[in-house]
Amino acid sequence: MSSGKDYNRYVKWVRCIVAIVICLTVITVVVLSAKSRINGNKNSEPTTEYSENSVIPEEDEEAYDLPPRVLNSDVVPYDGQRRAISCWGDSMMFGIGAGEAYVSGSDEVLDISGWTTPDTLEYLTGIKVYNLGVSGETSNEIALRQGGIKMYVDNTFEVGYDDSVEVSIVDEYGNPVYMADFSAYGYVEPHEPDVVYINDDMFKITGTEETGLYICRYSETEVGGDAFTTVYEGTQVTTKASYERKGDILILEIGSNGGWDNYRQLISQYDAMIQNAGCDYYIIVGDTDDPGTSIADTSQGFCNEDGTYIGVGDTAWEATLSEAYGEHFINMRTYLIENGLSDAGLRATNADYRGFRRGRISKQLRSDWTHFNSYGYYAKGLAIYEKGVELGYWK
Repeated sequence: MSSGKDYNRYVKWVRCIVAIVICLTVITVVVLSAKSRINGNKNSEPTTEYSENSVIPEEDEEAYDLPPRVLNSDVVPYDGQRRAISCWGDSMMFGIGAGEAYVSGSDEVLDISGWTTPDTLEYLTGIKVYNLGVSGETSNEIALRQGGIKMYVDNTFEVGYDDSVEVSIVDEYGNPVYMADFSAYGYVEPHEPDVVYINDDMFKITGTEETGLYICRYSETEVGGDAFTTVYEGTQVTTKASYERKGDILILEIGSNGGWDNYRQLISQYDAMIQNAGCDYYIIVGDTDDPGTSIADTSQGFCNEDGTYIGVGDTAWEATLSEAYGEHFINMRTYLIENGLSDAGLRATNADYRGFRRGRISKQLRSDWTHFNSYGYYAKGLAIYEKGVELGYWK
């Protein structure tokens, strides 16, 4: 009987010892694991949580010297006359990448699917807006189409309505000129293609660079009988859009595809377009490529020369345009960093805030590395609208 009790007492002691060993083992594992995590954190880079309170660099780069200029970029008080709006540019004005999108309006959700910047501007102002953006065009090609850079016939000819004759057209520098559409109205506005004005008369151009160009007189109404006219070498040729859109409020967004060798040349192109329009009311839209990605300005890097991020500071390109055009200029890249997402009713992510520090527009506003989606074009249109209100062009 005593031996049975001793056996039971022995089993209890063994169980107690095993329990103690298990507890000590668990404690040891937990302690070692905690030490491992602590040491690991000491040896690794700390994780930064980006938020709207994160500091975004805002130091501006210096502007380059401006070219000799005739244009006065002071803001002229608006005369109150109702004008159309002409938006000249490349694919960023045309609206490549526009797609499905919705924003909250004052009373209901607004369907902005397919909207471009000119669409947005027309909606906000209630004014007719001409989308004169053509994809892929350089600043030189846009200025030529708009009339800032002049075109001339390079041969003398006599022609009527019924038959075409060969024609040679050169720019003011003597370079031969060929266009996909000499009317210059682009791909959005309904128009008769390849119509130009010479001495206030309309002509129609046919042919290509390979076949050569041909020209005849043209009328939008029926003509009774043929009528010949002589055009002399050196006579100016004006695209239909340039001729008909003079006096419009001018929105210019050029330079993203090159066509200029330095900022002085680019500003000279801008100035020529403004002077050709014959209107004191204009807005210059800054480039929206992220720093270091522009194919037009390879001097712009991902960082400033001192290695700091650009953030919402002006690049040299932006600073030079700001110096040249003052209150007429919108730094669209920095506007969209600061306001683009909220304008479109979108929320910034941590990735967005990291991009903002590097001067990058949110990918939520883009359809690819350079073009916007309809959210981006809507926000850009809103920025132009607000600039026009500031300048007194519309209410």
